[in-house]
Amino acid sequence: MSPLWRFLIGLVIAVGLAAAAIGLGPALIRPLMASHNAQLSPPVPFSAPAQSGTGLPVGWIQCTNPVLGFSIGHPKEWYTDHRFPNQACRWFDPFRIRVIGDQGTFLTAMEVYQQAVPFAEAASTDAAGERVVSREYVTVNGRQAVRLEIEPVDISVYPAGTKVYRYIIDVGDRGVFIVETRSLPETDFADNKRVVDRAVQTIQVF
Repeated sequence: MSPLWRFLIGLVIAVGLAAAAIGLGPALIRPLMASHNAQLSPPVPFSAPAQSGTGLPVGWIQCTNPVLGFSIGHPKEWYTDHRFPNQACRWFDPFRIRVIGDQGTFLTAMEVYQQAVPFAEAASTDAAGERVVSREYVTVNGRQAVRLEIEPVDISVYPAGTKVYRYIIDVGDRGVFIVETRSLPETDFADNKRVVDRAVQTIQVF
């Protein structure tokens, strides 16, 4: 192994260990220079409006979290990973990802998570450090929901200039499911928004 490769591998390990140690996230890491590494799958432009016999868009697969009791579809070319069973089907990305901690993160193209708060409260309350640009009440897969466009103003949470596209979905006594994407470097925000639009229609709660 060349000295350069030893250096790069050591740098990746050091970054992961440092992130886990300080507890600030990221809870998962992308490989360094992922867009330049021919061994990794590149982002795949999404264009699958048709539905398959399973009710999923063509070229999609379903991811199931039996601990939290839900499933959600995603493009089959995308990756997902988790460290603990309750984290299954939370983080999705066109690049390979690896969970290294248990903290939250905003580094992936799509994130799914649950909050034990009433829908009316979650849908109408603006989170601290975020400015809501638009709020639209919609129905997704038979459930009431709200679709938000957000501009974070707290740069300690998001990098300056980040935009957030978020669905908050009513799941009754269990609170809400949130599905969102963020504008991040080396990602296609418009394509990721289209993926989220279709993913929320595939959510099953059991």
